[in-house]
Amino acid sequence: MLFKKLIYLYSNAIAVELPELVKQQKDNLFISVITNITIALVAVILLWESITEYLLFMWLFIHIILSILRILTVNRLFLAISQSQQYKSIKLWYMLIMMLTGLNWGAVAIMAALYSSVTTQLLITLLITGLISGSISTLTPVFVASPLILQEHFLFFLLLY
Repeated sequence: MLFKKLIYLYSNAIAVELPELVKQQKDNLFISVITNITIALVAVILLWESITEYLLFMWLFIHIILSILRILTVNRLFLAISQSQQYKSIKLWYMLIMMLTGLNWGAVAIMAALYSSVTTQLLITLLITGLISGSISTLTPVFVASPLILQEHFLFFLLLY
């Protein structure tokens, strides 16, 4: 039953949104990506003492690659508004990128939970919570992207506490 509901939700989420919402998403994109990378750098600074540099740099590199892919995908999404089939395909890629971004944040949160002090864990939790609240304006135009990135963060909070 739950599986059928999820299939229904994601199949309906592929529908084309209003062009104004996609434009809003594109307008908010750069500030969102810059904020996201800034918060990632703060997370690296916070975790520098407790996690090896190799893991942190690898995590940050993946995060930057996903941010670049997000910029490219949103620009293609904006250009493909009028072409329904191409729009659906690009939107699926966008949802995948957002899911991978959420998993990437979940990975650093799990590393923080395993190797850091309680104070650092609390600061990472606050960073991720701020990131979630700030991402609402940029993820709302693609309605299904919000649960895709948020579910990984909530999994972390369940594991941590």
